[in-house]
Amino acid sequence: MRIETYYDVGCEICGSHRSTDFSKGMPYYKSEIVKMAPKEGWRYSKRKNVNYCPDCVKKAYDKAANIVFVGYCRGDIEDECRSRGIKVVSNRSTMERKLIDTMTLEFLEAGTI
Repeated sequence: MRIETYYDVGCEICGSHRSTDFSKGMPYYKSEIVKMAPKEGWRYSKRKNVNYCPDCVKKAYDKAANIVFVGYCRGDIEDECRSRGIKVVSNRSTMERKLIDTMTLEFLEAGTI
């Protein structure tokens, strides 16, 4: 008797899944799935111990980017970075990137996308 193990990654928000499928040549080992999922756009929240699919991550990223690029001037970006514990640097694009990443994860964890 051959017993196969299947690994599944599920999205906390929309419920979509990324599973192993041996008949289609998907990986057999958990270590391979752990490496492949982030490359496909899956995101993991250590704080809540949940996963988010690429579609939900894209929606949250777009929402955060829209807020930062449209609604904030440099002073607002610096204030938001300080309030979230992000180091304020002279390079605006670095602060924008870090702020968008932080806001994306906040939107995902709150489920507001």
